[in-house]
Amino acid sequence: MKPTNVREANQISVILQDVPGELARAVEALAKAGINIEGLCQTTGGNMVMVRFIVDKVEEAQEALETEKKTVLFQRVIALRFEKDEPGILAKIARAFGDAKINIVDIYASSSRGDAATIFVAVPPEYFTRAMKLAKEL
Repeated sequence: MKPTNVREANQISVILQDVPGELARAVEALAKAGINIEGLCQTTGGNMVMVRFIVDKVEEAQEALETEKKTVLFQRVIALRFEKDEPGILAKIARAFGDAKINIVDIYASSSRGDAATIFVAVPPEYFTRAMKLAKEL
């Protein structure tokens, strides 16, 4: 269970109000700008929602969301592609990063049952180069 591809990906984080239609407006703005969303993760706390998107065109995505009066934060993340989604992939990644004393800030996946899976891992910026090297050695 080795990744077939390890690459840098672009994550943007956006804070939205926790109200009906807010996510729709954000993703419609991205669609209108021709932005492909490769992965996403949404968490809710209080009356706010944090949405993290993996996008193909960062600058255009930031522009589209800022036009909608949204604050956008950018972070490089590591994308690990596995040809088969199987038990233990997340455990392997978490153990390797933990043993290397690299904190995982965000982690989420995009997969189809039994088919390929892509795991997105965000680490503190000062550990990115070391984490990328570690991911390639998994």
